[in-house]
Amino acid sequence: MKYLPIILVLEYPAILVLGLLFQGLLQAPVNLDKFLGTRFLLPMLLVMPFMETAIIHSALTELALKLGRGSRVALYVGVSLSGLVFFALHLLMNGAFNGLVYGLTGGITLSIMYALARREGAQRAFFATWMLHLCSNAFAVLSMAFYGMALGVR
Repeated sequence: MKYLPIILVLEYPAILVLGLLFQGLLQAPVNLDKFLGTRFLLPMLLVMPFMETAIIHSALTELALKLGRGSRVALYVGVSLSGLVFFALHLLMNGAFNGLVYGLTGGITLSIMYALARREGAQRAFFATWMLHLCSNAFAVLSMAFYGMALGVR
C-alpha cells in the first residue's frame, strides 16, 4: 500500500493529459447527469474495481505464477498479460477513448501495483491493487467531470 499515493500521483495527470490528447476520440460529449448518477457511480466505485482486480489482475497473475513455479519471469508475464487484457477489455467494451485513456493507464498502473505488492503475498497484492483501482475510478469520475466541463456537456 505504500506505493498507492505515488502511483496515483503519477497516474492521474497521465489520465488528464491523455484525455486531452485523445479528446477527438470521444464518441459524444460527456453526459454528466448519467455519468454522475448513482446507477453508474456505485458499480464503478464498488463493484467493478473488485471484480476486475479479482478476475484480471489477481487470477491471471497467480495462474502465471503457478505455471511458472513462482519465478520472477512468471510474475512479469502475469502482470504484463493482465495489463494487456485490462487495456483490451476497456478498448473493446468502451471504445478508443476509454481504452487509451483509462484502459492503458489502468492496465499499466494496476499491474505495477500488483507486482510490487506481490512481494508481501497474493492477498496483500490483491488488496493493494483493489484499493488502487477504487481510487483510480474515483479520480476517473473527477476527470470525466473535467472533460465534461472542458469539452462540452450534453
